[in-house]
Amino acid sequence: MPPIEFSGFEDVIIIPFRKNKTALEPSALAFIESTLIPYMKEDERSILDITTYAPPTSIDQKSARKQALDRAISIRNHLLENGLEQKRISMHTLSSDDNTPRNVSADRAEIIVIPSNE
Repeated sequence: MPPIEFSGFEDVIIIPFRKNKTALEPSALAFIESTLIPYMKEDERSILDITTYAPPTSIDQKSARKQALDRAISIRNHLLENGLEQKRISMHTLSSDDNTPRNVSADRAEIIVIPSNE
């Protein structure tokens, strides 16, 4: 898995998932705990926008949306377990399609830290 990078607001953080898996990889868990959670606790007004993807199967696109939702829930639950408030988490799920760039895995989550407008 490629390393997870983060430089601040509105930077897209890519969290990779293994094919057909919804559990976070150890490197993703470590990133969330060591970098993302402390950053969010320091800036108590920003929110996380999480979009998760899963490739559609040849049989059923509904199962891809379900897998993407399970991935979003996995990330959200880990954030909540580490003290982030649910109201600061926005989630979206999509099935990946032919519009996914070739250099980007269809099995992923994208997280954007959005600053408060206050």
